[in-house]
Amino acid sequence: MACPSCHLPVPDGASFCPACGHALGSAGSEERRVVTVVFADLVGYTSLVEEMDPEQVKRMVDQCFARLVADVEVFGGRVDKLLGDAVVALFGAPVAHEDDAERAVRASLRMQSHLAEPFQMRVGVNTGEVVVGTLAGTDYTAMGDVVNTAARLQALADPGTVLVGDATAALLSAAITREPHGVTQLRGRSRAEAVWRVTGTVLPTPAKPSRQAVPFVGRAHQCQMLNAVTEMVVAGRGAIVSVVGEPGIGKTRFVEEAIVAARTEHPEIALRRGACAPYDETNIWSPIARAAADAADIDPYLSPDIIRTRAMHHATAMWGTERVEPELTAAVEALLHMLGHPSALDRLDPHAARDEVVRNIVAELGRHARSHPVILWIDDVQWADPALLDALRVAAQSLADLPLLIITAHRPDRDVIWPPLLERALLLRLPIGPLTREAARNLSASILGGDLDDEAAERLYDRSGGSPLFLTELGAMTVSDGDTTALPGSLRALIAARLDGLPPSQRAIIDNAAVLGVSGTEGGLYRFAREMGQRFSPGDLSELVADGFLELSGLGWRFRSDVVRDVAYETLTKQVRAQRHAGVASVMEKDPRLTLDERAHHMATAAELVIEMGSISGVSRSIGPKAVSTLAEAAQRSLETGSFGHAERQATRALDLHQATPEIERELQIARATAFAETHRLPEAHADASSVLAAALAVGDRVNEGEARRLIGTIAQQRGDLPTAREELERSVDLFRDLGDDGRLAESLLARGFAEVFGGSLAVAEQVLGEADEMYRSRGDDRGSAWVGQHLAWVSFLSGDHAEADRRLVSAAHTFEQLGDRSGVSWAHGLLAWVRYFQRRFEDAEQLAEDVRLEVRGWGDRWASMMMQTLIANVR
Repeated sequence: MACPSCHLPVPDGASFCPACGHALGSAGSEERRVVTVVFADLVGYTSLVEEMDPEQVKRMVDQCFARLVADVEVFGGRVDKLLGDAVVALFGAPVAHEDDAERAVRASLRMQSHLAEPFQMRVGVNTGEVVVGTLAGTDYTAMGDVVNTAARLQALADPGTVLVGDATAALLSAAITREPHGVTQLRGRSRAEAVWRVTGTVLPTPAKPSRQAVPFVGRAHQCQMLNAVTEMVVAGRGAIVSVVGEPGIGKTRFVEEAIVAARTEHPEIALRRGACAPYDETNIWSPIARAAADAADIDPYLSPDIIRTRAMHHATAMWGTERVEPELTAAVEALLHMLGHPSALDRLDPHAARDEVVRNIVAELGRHARSHPVILWIDDVQWADPALLDALRVAAQSLADLPLLIITAHRPDRDVIWPPLLERALLLRLPIGPLTREAARNLSASILGGDLDDEAAERLYDRSGGSPLFLTELGAMTVSDGDTTALPGSLRALIAARLDGLPPSQRAIIDNAAVLGVSGTEGGLYRFAREMGQRFSPGDLSELVADGFLELSGLGWRFRSDVVRDVAYETLTKQVRAQRHAGVASVMEKDPRLTLDERAHHMATAAELVIEMGSISGVSRSIGPKAVSTLAEAAQRSLETGSFGHAERQATRALDLHQATPEIERELQIARATAFAETHRLPEAHADASSVLAAALAVGDRVNEGEARRLIGTIAQQRGDLPTAREELERSVDLFRDLGDDGRLAESLLARGFAEVFGGSLAVAEQVLGEADEMYRSRGDDRGSAWVGQHLAWVSFLSGDHAEADRRLVSAAHTFEQLGDRSGVSWAHGLLAWVRYFQRRFEDAEQLAEDVRLEVRGWGDRWASMMMQTLIANVR
């Protein structure tokens, strides 16, 4: 069996070609394609059979056909069938090229030149739309009138000549010389057909220029504005610049050029660059984490222990004794957490973990900005999680008096609430539109390598709409063809042709990259290729960079344009997508360094495609249940790390697969309800919790009944419905007490006690919280015990026992400090500041309030900051 893409032999039963990675089952699906058909027939075959020994004839014909097949394949064609003494070849299926018609004609001329006596050949070439696929019991083939017309053109040709139809002739460049062969009424056709005879070739046209050499044109006013902001930042003012524009309009190139200009003028500027991916492809902190890892020259796919060691070494080398050990450790653990690896932050509750991440982001940016100006560039924030955008907002607000410039770029999107309104930092929203006609003409002229006549310039501009990406591709195509009159009307169609024109090894890299996401590491591409049995060459990667498909930065790669990635992914059949995503998930299952979020995404995508398409070769039938299980695990992990929006999306995705067992379905709804409640989407949280409660009652699932009642009670408490909160939380407590589930019992007791603190009975609160404390202590859960102490301090404070409140808060703060829970420390110190105020210990109260105010400002808690500011104002 041969691969339909690269035509190299493949093992029996293989799902993918080991040479190029082509999905071997994909050719079976029918599709419409524009192809060029070559129909070549040997002349004099019948007389040879009459005059020579049959074995001798067979040997000669076999040698002849082997040569002809090689000529077809060297030009990227595929032999469709051998019909006795005729060869039928396809150009454009299953792989398309921008110049398939020209390849077909060149192959035909090569075949004619390689034929030796006693053979001669007639060749007909025609272009048009066919249906390609497999017929029952046959190989991949093309069906349609185009094939018949090619055969009839062949019949008209003289021996040793090549005739082409009008549609084919229109697609040939000036490098193929031809002459009219008249207008002919082909048999079976209602209309006369213009026919051309190919006479030869001339020197090939120059190669298309490297995309990296394309000049930057236009945008003068936007450059001036961004330059002015940069100068203000260098002078010590923080700012956010939000660049907004459609895909392919040049946002990334504009920012790149602006940053290069800024760093040329001010070499001291440090650059940190990251990019967002669609939410379900990576963890929410990845853009900042990857920027930090890239700056430290750390591969994010290394093991956590190696990352920890290298990050600590890098931080120590950079800051020396300027930083104390706990600060270094906290920064390194936050980096691990943001990269999706296990870290010390896993011991914290979700809110505290998120606060710790934001605090470290702000602290690291602040430390750098105090030494030199910093540009943090985050691309594609239309895909950013709200938590990431909030972290950027907090950084800009907290560091407004330092030289920090945050540049973001995104597509216009009503759902993207960005940039934020800030009180102190400078804010600029900078729309990027199409190029002006003058700028577009300059760009086209530079690509074409000379002057451009007015008509050609207008044609290129009108077809591109002023999009720099489309204009660049059209210009490069014009360089190849020498003609601006027959330009494709779709950027996506043009890019698809370019992708199909890549060598198999490079196309395999692009396809793998499109499946992996919009960005990743070179090591990730290598591991994927190895799993798929493909060759991987850094030289191929360099060629893809030179051709403008990808860009490299440090240890990572990224698609140069979102459009290129979208087209590359959409070009893959759904069958191939499912196989590739399943393959990636399989790799990730074997490698603990790769994140759970990414594994869950790829497994879920494969499962979704199987549900849509039916059983797919190479994809396990158990992919659906495995995807549900992995998504459930990922959702729980997201809850633990404070990524509540991510948890909700993962749980929803798992539920939408409709392959969860009833028990797992209830657990997923509990996870989603928890995420809804944490983000104050109380109606959705209540709906999920109520659904779980009804299902749990129906089957006697007492664990999920207790979880649902705890959630319903907590939601009621947040709504101010104390009677419902008491009833549901009490029943949750009773259930877990009966089950002997001390962990869940402690959580329900904590929620029950807190419901009584405000508006309820302080005595009941003290009693219930006391029992929760006993549970936490018996389990060795110091964090749970510390939060009980925080709540009990509220009971003491509201009861007027300020001394006991003081004692409890000091103890809780000490425990939080030992756990590295800065959020818990701040909550304890914030209440302690008010306790000291009412104890008339004003100096202590003011100092605590000021410390907390500065701390919470680092993670953007406006309410806590205002409360501390109010206390400070009262003291003064």
